[in-house]
Amino acid sequence: MAAVVGIVGGLIVILSSTITVVGWAGDQLRWREREYSKLTSLKAGFDVRYFEDKLGRPVFVRRSPGGHVEYTYRGHDYWAQAIARGGAVELYSVTSCDPGFQPTFDIPSGSSHVSLTLKKTSLAEVGFDDYGTYEYLLGANTYHFYDGIYGALPGHYKSYVWGVSSTCGNLDVFSAFDTDRLDRDRGSIADLPSSMASFRSEATINTFVETAPFVTLLESTRLELDLGTFHQFQLGPSTVLWRSVSPEPFPDEPLGEAGD
Repeated sequence: MAAVVGIVGGLIVILSSTITVVGWAGDQLRWREREYSKLTSLKAGFDVRYFEDKLGRPVFVRRSPGGHVEYTYRGHDYWAQAIARGGAVELYSVTSCDPGFQPTFDIPSGSSHVSLTLKKTSLAEVGFDDYGTYEYLLGANTYHFYDGIYGALPGHYKSYVWGVSSTCGNLDVFSAFDTDRLDRDRGSIADLPSSMASFRSEATINTFVETAPFVTLLESTRLELDLGTFHQFQLGPSTVLWRSVSPEPFPDEPLGEAGD
């Protein structure tokens, strides 16, 4: 009888251990989904304290002379940015730092939504070619290749920006880009030369940005968006701040001469 009890006890221990291991493995597989849900539930316009509840304490805090405050959060395989004034977040952005971290964000567009997935969707796949703005900047060891639109009523009066930034490295984007072509270029996506089609089809988006309702990136003198800075802060988590805590080596050669 004692032997039987021992065998049964052993089987229970093995079964319990198996359940524990399976549960741990499942938890490891689900953490990305939890992070995706967290990031997509946050919206520009929310109270900055709500961001802190979801993302934890910011790693960096910077203030502009005009009263805006930038909060930079470090997540598992991503960085997030919130630029706030008076406690209200006016701009929110996320940059993926790993090919396996692929949150999907929606851009309202009339009766439908356009979706893009970080580390998966290319610049060419998003659309809005008829009225979108682009900005390409090659700076001193920093760059961004951004597209953006002002959503007006169908987009809840927000501005949306997406593209490739040098936060988290991502230097392989230059394999399809002529670095001697420009330092900075901005204009209508509809007017982009056809020679850029190959680059845009290969450049995988790693950054998504949105503003709060009625907070626009539109320049007052023309209909194009300013995709470079927002109240003296760059759009997307700062490359400089990321590099200050990243083990990735500094590039051997500068990517350009303009910019910061």
